Amino acid sequence: MTSNFGEMFYSWASEAHELPITQMVDTIRGKIMELINNRRLASNHWLTRLTPFREERLEKESIKVCALQVFNSGPTGNKFEVRGDTIEVVDIHNYDCSCKGWQLTGLPCCHAIAVIGCLGRDPYDYCARYFTCESYRLTYSESVHPIPSEEKPLQKEFSQSIVTVTPPPTRRPPGRPPTKKLGMMEANKRQLQCSRCKCTGHNKSTCKEFI
Repeated sequence: MTSNFGEMFYSWASEAHELPITQMVDTIRGKIMELINNRRLASNHWLTRLTPFREERLEKESIKVCALQVFNSGPTGNKFEVRGDTIEVVDIHNYDCSCKGWQLTGLPCCHAIAVIGCLGRDPYDYCARYFTCESYRLTYSESVHPIPSEEKPLQKEFSQSIVTVTPPPTRRPPGRPPTKKLGMMEANKRQLQCSRCKCTGHNKSTCKEFI
């Protein structure tokens, strides 16, 4: 409800604001085409399992682990108590921590990383798959293809062929067609006019002008 995504988008596409609608759409399409290509090329150089931003965040959470103590609080071995500045409960099986950091970010919080380390497991296995470089590259794997202008059609045979556009087939609806109500102008036109005095509202037989 407080997102300013609309302002960010209009700032990004500011050069298209005053253009006609067709040129505006084409300008935004060109910017999206360039954006997808740039992100695809940049991600090809990443060597980490997560995207750089998420990798940096995971490292920051890992630094806090050294000040935490882990205690097993359940017979099943899935729930743990982690003590530091606060006492939190981590459910490693349901990817849940009472600090809510794990659920909100999709990355293990420092409490979860402490438990994962005690179990001898890899924290990357508990990160949301959407933050991996593989998913990022898959997102931008498709391309927005360039579109020629109307003066330069894509194929020559398209310009030579004549396409006749016809209206869609229609059928008469059942029942009596609706009658059209007379408007004020039509009602005035249908008023009586006397052939003797040329006035409206009566005819010759009821005219009182020459009585």
